[in-house]
Amino acid sequence: MNNKMTMAGFTLIELLVVIAIIGILSAIAVPVYRNYSMKSFRSAAQSILLEEAQALEKYKTQNTDYENAFLTGRAVSGGRYVVQFANANGDGSNADVATFTVQAIPAGGQVGDACGVLSIDNLGRRLPLECW
Repeated sequence: MNNKMTMAGFTLIELLVVIAIIGILSAIAVPVYRNYSMKSFRSAAQSILLEEAQALEKYKTQNTDYENAFLTGRAVSGGRYVVQFANANGDGSNADVATFTVQAIPAGGQVGDACGVLSIDNLGRRLPLECW
């Protein structure tokens, strides 16, 4: 009679092994995916910074300075960055504004990004260098 009886199903040990394997795989996959998505949002913000710098240069060729070209902070890249224009003239005056810096400040889910604030200035200097 024991020969004819077969048992179907999984043992508790088998289920625990499967759960452990799923846990290990997810512990590896989730951080990799998070880094990948942060890098893609960073790339989008870099693209927008380049577009803004080009628009400011176009404005300067038409108006001889950046005086009235101030950009207001706006969320970009799915709300992961806020792009802002910063006048590099330290005196606070708007007269003869000949320099600029455009910054992408991390916001929302991008706050933990190792690169931090991305920026480009009127000379094309991009900071931080390792993130461009």
